[in-house]
Amino acid sequence: MGLENYLYHRPHILTTVPNNFPHQFREFSLGKYRLLVGEDGDVTCFHGSEMEVFLVGNWYDYRNPTYDNEVLVSNAAEGHDFASFIKNTFPYCGTFTVFCLINKELYIFNDLHGLNSVFYSYSGNDFTVTSDPALFTLFTELEQTDNEWYEEAINSERGKKWGICPGTNTGFKGIYRLLPNSYLNVNAGIENRFYPDEPVQPYSSGKAVTKIAQMLSGYLKAASNRRKLSLALTAGWDSRILFAASLELDDVFYYTLLHPYAAIQDSSTAEELCRITGRNHTILEGKGNNNLKEIEQVLSKSVYMPMASDMYILLNTYYQQLENFLDVCGITGEVLRGSHNRAVHVNEIRTASDLLGFPESRYMNEEIHSWLDKNKLFCRNFNIEYLDLLYSDLYYSVVKAKNYRTFAHFVDTMIPYNSRELLSITNGVNKKSKYPYNPSLMKEVINTFNPELLKVPFNPQKSRYLKLLVKSKLYYPAIAFKDITR
Repeated sequence: MGLENYLYHRPHILTTVPNNFPHQFREFSLGKYRLLVGEDGDVTCFHGSEMEVFLVGNWYDYRNPTYDNEVLVSNAAEGHDFASFIKNTFPYCGTFTVFCLINKELYIFNDLHGLNSVFYSYSGNDFTVTSDPALFTLFTELEQTDNEWYEEAINSERGKKWGICPGTNTGFKGIYRLLPNSYLNVNAGIENRFYPDEPVQPYSSGKAVTKIAQMLSGYLKAASNRRKLSLALTAGWDSRILFAASLELDDVFYYTLLHPYAAIQDSSTAEELCRITGRNHTILEGKGNNNLKEIEQVLSKSVYMPMASDMYILLNTYYQQLENFLDVCGITGEVLRGSHNRAVHVNEIRTASDLLGFPESRYMNEEIHSWLDKNKLFCRNFNIEYLDLLYSDLYYSVVKAKNYRTFAHFVDTMIPYNSRELLSITNGVNKKSKYPYNPSLMKEVINTFNPELLKVPFNPQKSRYLKLLVKSKLYYPAIAFKDITR
């Protein structure tokens, strides 16, 4: 595929505007709306007597590994009403955006962590939804926000690194981000949270381990029934547990990608894991590429691009070597090993804004206070720690979504962790079992597949460094934060 197609081959647009669009888009009708999807985007249509559904992306069901998207959409639509339909999707994993039309009411929602981003703008009867703000340039000029506090945040160290700030605002006037686990009622122009839909229930470790192992194994079987899988192995936790769950499959391409950002122990760890399990391992090297200017030109058209241009050269090579695979990715492994329980200085007081990387940011403080006003009572009623929900809404949907979009421009990807049912289970497990640097929950799941995999060190250099810091009492594990919603 030519580089010039990367911006348009996977995104989607929903609009009522009768503009002409690049030839790379395919067009579908959804009531009075036009749905345009990039030429390589997966689209599944369901037309029932009471409901029309368009799934942009993919679903995988651990309970029924042989079912394809068409069957899964049809099964989800059996509830006939939107609340039942959306509830029926909780067991599925995947990255997706769903457009659901019921009785002339159009609803839009996306995956657990909002990796398939949804941005929207409305003016009178003109309503536009896209997967990248850059696509709004097909309709109008993008006008930068005049919010002084946003400008201050975006020009901070973290803002420059991400190129975007957490929250519903985007840095462009009249363009908003749909937060994950909320649906957009297009007719009314409002967002409503739909997940979690019931209070968190305590889950015993043993019961959780059995269920998690079953789910991860089922998701990988479902994916392998559609495509040949590839899996990048590192020295980290997220790829180790996916490797363990994949050992029941016969034909997975295991590899480690060597590049300037890779940890030096990744390849040796991956080699050892494959040796003790009798699997083949391949090292993919980033090859030279002379089209830097072309890549920069093409990617500059997209608004949210998180990595440096030399990484894109690498990814272009990466895509060329893996274009025939469905790549299994552990990008949201925090579902199993926690998110914000990090090592912190003993005397450091960290607010939610600090944890998101924007200390003393007036914009982020305002966003977080606004978020709390909307979700404080929800967290209390549903027995959810506010930081867990805040990270999902304001962190994953920005940082993880940006990273996912980077790979999705080049590689077909599936993410087994991106499942609402899976998160509901892990939310009920004792928090200490998900401490990021020593997640006993992950250990127990890996142990159910193959205990030998636990004998190979995890992130050996990082582990030694953290043990030294903890021993010296310079850092300590931040197991508990004051829950200000109580």
